[in-house]
Amino acid sequence: MRIALAALLLAAVAGCSPAPDYQLVRVEVGGEGSGFVTYVLDGDEETHMGDLPWSEVERITLTDEEKDGAGHEVHVKAIQRPEIDLARPTTLNSDTVDDGTPAPCRILVDGKEVAKGTGTCTYTLR
Repeated sequence: MRIALAALLLAAVAGCSPAPDYQLVRVEVGGEGSGFVTYVLDGDEETHMGDLPWSEVERITLTDEEKDGAGHEVHVKAIQRPEIDLARPTTLNSDTVDDGTPAPCRILVDGKEVAKGTGTCTYTLR
């Protein structure tokens, strides 16, 4: 009986795959009409100007410094503005996102909601 139990346990452990070295991060912005979104996932600030709702997904692998230190911040800031003319060239950055109605946002890590808000959502990966 002990041998069978030990063999079953060993088979179960051997069949497990190692955890991935990345985290799957999704930022979502709700709302209606058009919107401005600025966000930081893995690197520089990015922008989106277009239809809402909107989302973006990225695999993020933490550096050793981020694992041992302050972590890695994920940030999204969003407004909805139904009157936006998407055909007109517009410069978009985190300052221009202040002009409009805050849009609902949330951040998910590996499918689990970790931050939710209106206008701004921030979460630090560890």
